[in-house]
Amino acid sequence: MDMDCMTSEAGVRFQKIALMDAPPPPPETVFQELREKVLEKRPVLRQILYKRGGKNLYEYAKEYISVNSNPPIQKRQTELIGTLKKQVAGLLGDEVAASVADQMAKYYYVSTADHHGPICSPFFLSSNLIASAPYTEYPDPLLKYLIVVGCSNISFDNSSFPRGLLFNSFVKGHIEMNQLAFFSRDARPCPVFNYRGYSAEDIAR
Repeated sequence: MDMDCMTSEAGVRFQKIALMDAPPPPPETVFQELREKVLEKRPVLRQILYKRGGKNLYEYAKEYISVNSNPPIQKRQTELIGTLKKQVAGLLGDEVAASVADQMAKYYYVSTADHHGPICSPFFLSSNLIASAPYTEYPDPLLKYLIVVGCSNISFDNSSFPRGLLFNSFVKGHIEMNQLAFFSRDARPCPVFNYRGYSAEDIAR
Protein backbone atom coordinates (compact mmCIF):
# COMPACT_ATOMS: atom_id res chain seq x y z
CA MET A 1 0.00 0.00 0.00
CA ASP A 2 1.50 3.35 -0.97
CA MET A 3 2.03 6.22 1.42
CA ASP A 4 -0.68 8.45 -0.15
CA CYS A 5 -3.35 5.77 0.39
CA MET A 6 -2.28 5.22 3.99
CA THR A 7 -2.36 8.96 4.61
CA SER A 8 -5.84 9.20 3.09
CA GLU A 9 -7.19 6.36 5.25
CA ALA A 10 -5.66 7.88 8.35
CA GLY A 11 -7.30 11.18 7.49
CA VAL A 12 -10.71 9.53 7.17
CA ARG A 13 -10.27 7.79 10.54
CA PHE A 14 -9.24 11.07 12.11
CA GLN A 15 -12.36 12.78 10.74
CA LYS A 16 -14.58 10.02 12.12
CA ILE A 17 -12.96 10.26 15.54
CA ALA A 18 -13.27 14.05 15.47
CA LEU A 19 -16.98 13.78 14.61
CA MET A 20 -17.57 11.31 17.44
CA ASP A 21 -15.83 13.60 19.91
CA ALA A 22 -17.58 16.75 18.68
CA PRO A 23 -20.41 18.03 20.92
CA PRO A 24 -23.92 17.62 19.50
CA PRO A 25 -25.43 20.70 17.84
CA PRO A 26 -27.74 22.80 20.03
CA PRO A 27 -31.46 21.92 19.89
CA GLU A 28 -32.26 25.24 18.21
CA THR A 29 -29.99 24.36 15.28
CA VAL A 30 -31.50 20.90 14.91
CA PHE A 31 -35.02 22.35 15.04
CA GLN A 32 -34.26 24.92 12.35
CA GLU A 33 -32.79 22.23 10.09
CA LEU A 34 -35.83 19.99 10.55
CA ARG A 35 -38.16 22.95 10.06
CA GLU A 36 -36.53 23.84 6.78
CA LYS A 37 -36.72 20.26 5.51
CA VAL A 38 -40.45 20.14 6.29
CA LEU A 39 -41.14 23.52 4.67
CA GLU A 40 -39.27 22.49 1.53
CA LYS A 41 -41.95 19.86 0.99
CA ARG A 42 -44.85 22.01 2.26
CA PRO A 43 -44.71 25.33 0.35
CA VAL A 44 -48.27 26.30 1.35
CA LEU A 45 -47.38 25.87 5.02
CA ARG A 46 -44.36 28.09 4.42
CA GLN A 47 -46.65 30.82 3.03
CA ILE A 48 -48.97 30.57 6.03
CA LEU A 49 -46.06 30.89 8.43
CA TYR A 50 -44.69 33.83 6.46
CA LYS A 51 -48.02 35.67 6.60
CA ARG A 52 -49.29 34.69 10.04
CA GLY A 53 -46.42 32.99 11.84
CA GLY A 54 -46.08 35.83 14.34
CA LYS A 55 -49.55 35.22 15.81
CA ASN A 56 -50.48 32.74 18.50
CA LEU A 57 -53.20 30.18 17.79
CA TYR A 58 -55.87 32.23 19.55
CA GLU A 59 -55.20 35.32 17.43
CA TYR A 60 -55.02 33.17 14.30
CA ALA A 61 -58.39 31.56 15.09
CA LYS A 62 -59.98 35.00 15.37
CA GLU A 63 -59.44 35.44 11.66
CA TYR A 64 -61.88 32.61 10.97
CA ILE A 65 -64.74 34.70 12.32
CA SER A 66 -63.82 37.87 10.45
CA VAL A 67 -63.13 36.06 7.18
CA ASN A 68 -63.74 38.08 4.02
CA SER A 69 -65.18 35.97 1.24
CA ASN A 70 -63.96 36.63 -2.26
CA PRO A 71 -66.45 37.12 -5.15
CA PRO A 72 -66.18 33.61 -6.68
CA ILE A 73 -67.14 32.04 -3.33
CA GLN A 74 -70.08 34.41 -2.87
CA LYS A 75 -71.58 33.24 -6.17
CA ARG A 76 -72.03 29.77 -4.67
CA GLN A 77 -72.85 30.90 -1.15
CA THR A 78 -76.63 30.52 -1.43
CA GLU A 79 -76.28 27.03 -2.89
CA LEU A 80 -73.92 25.86 -0.16
CA ILE A 81 -76.00 27.29 2.69
CA GLY A 82 -79.14 25.70 1.29
CA THR A 83 -77.46 22.30 0.99
CA LEU A 84 -75.98 22.54 4.48
CA LYS A 85 -79.35 23.57 5.94
CA LYS A 86 -81.00 20.52 4.39
CA GLN A 87 -78.37 18.15 5.75
CA VAL A 88 -78.48 19.66 9.25
CA ALA A 89 -82.29 19.48 9.30
CA GLY A 90 -82.13 15.74 8.67
CA LEU A 91 -79.70 15.27 11.55
CA LEU A 92 -80.63 17.89 14.15
CA GLY A 93 -84.05 19.25 13.17
CA ASP A 94 -85.43 22.33 11.42
CA GLU A 95 -84.78 24.79 14.27
CA VAL A 96 -81.05 24.09 14.44
CA ALA A 97 -80.84 24.02 10.63
CA ALA A 98 -82.40 27.48 10.35
CA SER A 99 -80.03 28.82 12.99
CA VAL A 100 -77.03 27.34 11.17
CA ALA A 101 -78.18 28.91 7.90
CA ASP A 102 -78.53 32.33 9.58
CA GLN A 103 -75.03 32.03 11.03
CA MET A 104 -73.54 31.01 7.68
CA ALA A 105 -75.16 33.96 5.95
CA LYS A 106 -73.18 36.31 8.21
CA TYR A 107 -70.14 34.22 9.16
CA TYR A 108 -69.47 32.29 5.99
CA TYR A 109 -66.92 29.69 6.99
CA VAL A 110 -66.73 26.06 8.05
CA SER A 111 -63.96 23.91 9.46
CA THR A 112 -62.70 21.01 7.34
CA ALA A 113 -59.96 20.01 9.77
CA ASP A 114 -61.74 16.86 10.92
CA HIS A 115 -61.68 13.44 9.39
CA HIS A 116 -64.98 11.65 9.12
CA GLY A 117 -65.65 9.81 12.36
CA PRO A 118 -66.72 10.21 15.99
CA ILE A 119 -65.31 13.37 17.55
CA CYS A 120 -63.19 11.56 20.11
CA SER A 121 -59.70 11.69 18.62
CA PRO A 122 -57.40 14.43 20.00
CA PHE A 123 -56.85 15.50 16.36
CA PHE A 124 -60.47 16.63 16.21
CA LEU A 125 -60.80 17.98 19.72
CA SER A 126 -57.73 20.21 19.52
CA SER A 127 -58.65 21.91 16.26
CA ASN A 128 -62.25 22.45 17.35
CA LEU A 129 -61.26 23.93 20.72
CA ILE A 130 -58.84 26.33 19.03
CA ALA A 131 -61.36 27.41 16.38
CA SER A 132 -64.17 27.96 18.89
CA ALA A 133 -62.13 29.72 21.61
CA PRO A 134 -62.66 33.27 20.18
CA TYR A 135 -66.45 32.79 20.29
CA THR A 136 -66.41 33.99 23.90
CA GLU A 137 -65.43 37.46 22.67
CA TYR A 138 -68.30 37.69 20.17
CA PRO A 139 -71.64 38.42 21.85
CA ASP A 140 -73.52 38.09 18.54
CA PRO A 141 -76.38 35.61 19.20
CA LEU A 142 -76.10 34.40 15.60
CA LEU A 143 -72.69 32.88 16.31
CA LYS A 144 -73.64 29.64 18.04
CA TYR A 145 -71.98 26.78 16.22
CA LEU A 146 -68.59 25.57 15.09
CA ILE A 147 -69.68 24.05 11.80
CA VAL A 148 -67.47 21.13 10.80
CA VAL A 149 -67.60 19.45 7.40
CA GLY A 150 -65.59 16.29 8.00
CA CYS A 151 -63.29 14.96 5.27
CA SER A 152 -64.14 11.37 4.36
CA ASN A 153 -61.34 10.65 1.88
CA ILE A 154 -59.47 8.49 4.39
CA SER A 155 -59.52 4.76 5.04
CA PHE A 156 -60.75 3.06 8.18
CA ASP A 157 -57.18 2.23 9.21
CA ASN A 158 -56.40 5.94 9.75
CA SER A 159 -54.77 6.61 13.11
CA SER A 160 -57.76 8.74 14.17
CA PHE A 161 -59.67 5.42 14.30
CA PRO A 162 -62.87 6.16 12.35
CA ARG A 163 -63.93 2.53 12.89
CA GLY A 164 -65.18 3.52 16.35
CA LEU A 165 -64.35 5.37 19.55
CA LEU A 166 -60.81 6.18 20.61
CA PHE A 167 -60.30 7.05 24.28
CA ASN A 168 -57.82 6.87 27.15
CA SER A 169 -58.16 5.10 30.50
CA PHE A 170 -56.02 5.17 33.64
CA VAL A 171 -55.03 1.64 34.65
CA LYS A 172 -52.61 0.82 37.51
CA GLY A 173 -50.99 4.22 37.35
CA HIS A 174 -50.59 4.25 33.57
CA ILE A 175 -52.56 5.89 30.76
CA GLU A 176 -53.72 3.37 28.17
CA MET A 177 -55.31 4.04 24.79
CA ASN A 178 -58.48 2.09 24.06
CA GLN A 179 -60.30 1.38 20.83
CA LEU A 180 -63.99 0.55 20.88
CA ALA A 181 -64.75 -0.59 17.34
CA PHE A 182 -68.13 -0.26 15.63
CA PHE A 183 -66.85 -1.98 12.48
CA SER A 184 -64.69 -5.10 12.14
CA ARG A 185 -61.09 -5.17 10.94
CA ASP A 186 -62.35 -6.15 7.49
CA ALA A 187 -63.35 -2.51 6.97
CA ARG A 188 -59.82 -1.14 7.46
CA PRO A 189 -58.79 -0.85 3.78
CA CYS A 190 -62.12 0.73 2.78
CA PRO A 191 -62.41 4.51 2.27
CA VAL A 192 -64.93 6.09 4.61
CA PHE A 193 -66.88 7.86 1.86
CA ASN A 194 -67.65 4.53 0.17
CA TYR A 195 -68.85 2.70 3.25
CA ARG A 196 -72.16 2.55 5.06
CA GLY A 197 -72.79 4.75 8.09
CA TYR A 198 -72.89 3.70 11.73
CA SER A 199 -76.17 2.07 12.71
CA ALA A 200 -77.92 1.75 16.04
CA GLU A 201 -77.08 -1.95 15.93
CA ASP A 202 -73.35 -1.19 15.55
CA ILE A 203 -73.40 1.07 18.59
CA ALA A 204 -75.48 -1.32 20.70
CA ARG A 205 -73.18 -4.22 19.85
